[in-house]
Amino acid sequence: MGEIFTMTLANVVKMLIFIGVGYLLSHTGRFPKDASKTLSTLATMLLLPAYNIKNLSQNFTVDKVGEKLLILGFGVICVVAALGLAWLLAKWLGKSDLEIRTLVYAYTIPNYAYFGYPLIEAVFGAPFLADVMVFTLPFSIMTNTYGYWLLTKNTTGTKVTFKRLITTPVIWAPFIGITMGLTQLQLPEMVTNLLSSSAACMNPISMLLVGFALGNTKIWKLFTGGRAYFLSAIRMIGIPLVFFVVLFFTGMRGDFLLIPLLVMSMPIGVNTVVFPESCGEDATDNARILFISYIMALVFLPLVFSLITKLAAL
Repeated sequence: MGEIFTMTLANVVKMLIFIGVGYLLSHTGRFPKDASKTLSTLATMLLLPAYNIKNLSQNFTVDKVGEKLLILGFGVICVVAALGLAWLLAKWLGKSDLEIRTLVYAYTIPNYAYFGYPLIEAVFGAPFLADVMVFTLPFSIMTNTYGYWLLTKNTTGTKVTFKRLITTPVIWAPFIGITMGLTQLQLPEMVTNLLSSSAACMNPISMLLVGFALGNTKIWKLFTGGRAYFLSAIRMIGIPLVFFVVLFFTGMRGDFLLIPLLVMSMPIGVNTVVFPESCGEDATDNARILFISYIMALVFLPLVFSLITKLAAL
């Protein structure tokens, strides 16, 4: 338990440092104001897909198909449950249509990929991360369909089309990795090296992205507002607690308790800022709760990782 706490804390601190660097760089005047959109496109179109393909091609094998399908089905159940819970909370807490939609997204879809994947791999290893990637496939599809619509509903040109789906690499890249794993397809060494190099860039670039996404908001504004702390605490404490109570007392143990709790304990997804800003909307309030959730992650995630690992083994 102590080792997991230390490893989690060290990796969260490293990620927060990258976020801080990204925030500072955004204020140097050497980068365009929409740099977060550029970094988001880079992460979505190249780095995260490479990360998915690299991991799943190595860890999704024929002998594990049955286990992975159960995890995938469980992921579908959990994302539907998270969406239902998010709507209940958002209707209760939201003061406007925009805030309601933002909270629905924030409470349904945490930063399981850019923040969660590297952290989970560092603490639990690549084979376990493959299970997490399979579990979060439904979350990825929702992010780029219904989630995108939620955050950009009142803007023009935000229609989710079939073309958008098939041209979004973060959706189909996992299936390429799964196919490669099942067929044991061996890629040329140069291609493998390119995938590995791209995957290695995912963590620092994605955390710089968070910093740039926050860069349009003055630092003092990020710390102000008691309501923002409350809304962030719902994401970081309330929702994981609800999932824990339901899953634990319905008899879930092992990976079926550990994986959903790890995913749902992640901070708010950076798309709550990137999507609206890319459409010209003011995302100051979203940036505030996003920032506070990452500060809370420093405090809570090492404890959460240690505790749920112990409980999952009971």
